[in-house]
Amino acid sequence: IQPWMAMHVPHGDYELIHTGDPNTLTADQSDSSLSATKVILSLLGGSQWVPGPVGVEERRLPLHDCLNRYYTGRPWVQIDKRHCAVLIKALAGGWHYAKDPSGRVIKETWKKDQHSDVGEAFAYGCAYLLRSQAERSQLDTWRTRLAQQTRERKHAGASRAGTGA
Repeated sequence: IQPWMAMHVPHGDYELIHTGDPNTLTADQSDSSLSATKVILSLLGGSQWVPGPVGVEERRLPLHDCLNRYYTGRPWVQIDKRHCAVLIKALAGGWHYAKDPSGRVIKETWKKDQHSDVGEAFAYGCAYLLRSQAERSQLDTWRTRLAQQTRERKHAGASRAGTGA
């Protein structure tokens, strides 16, 4: 990351904000004064660490939204083919849900391989980017809409029962 930043990130007034797995805040077992977060902050600079979401859907949905978002007709997220080959592999199927023998997706668990850490890191970044733009997550919006539809069905059923239909 450091060589890439030296070549591609203009020096100037900016602050790095880091995000990722909330477990990186946990102190190292061999040295309680160190954690992965402290190492990242000391090597890359920046003073802020924002823990990412824990739930699978809270990471998957922002990743999906970022990849399907456009700004002035261009993709909102653009991935450098030369420098991000591992991320491209992760997004192209190296990072996916496992299937049971009948071919049904098992949504509770992600299939992990050598690309899964990169895919998850990208998902944490997407979650952070979208968190500041939306008041509620897509999951909360979906749950609210589902609850509203359920109330409407119950109300419609009660109305029909009251009319003797």
